[in-house]
Amino acid sequence: MKSQGKHEGGFALRVKGDSMENPSGKKSYPRGAVIVVDPELSYSSNLLVVARLDDSKEATFKQLVIDDEQKYLKPLDSQYSATAINDNGTIIGVAR
Repeated sequence: MKSQGKHEGGFALRVKGDSMENPSGKKSYPRGAVIVVDPELSYSSNLLVVARLDDSKEATFKQLVIDDEQKYLKPLDSQYSATAINDNGTIIGVAR
């Protein structure tokens, strides 16, 4: 599915799992929600991104946290832990 924005490479993904459901009710992406990903947008800390870790066949949708030189993929549900992503993965695009 192409995005309707100015970038031609955008695509949509359906959210699997519940790690991006925010128990506080703020910005939340429940299982089955559809997100639009733009691989041409620059990423920065606190943006929502789609990434793939080298040891996984699937992409993951998380909040990117950059702390000094370290990057983490953080779920919105605090019951799940953050995962470091540095030389072991690739950020595919920014969710909008």
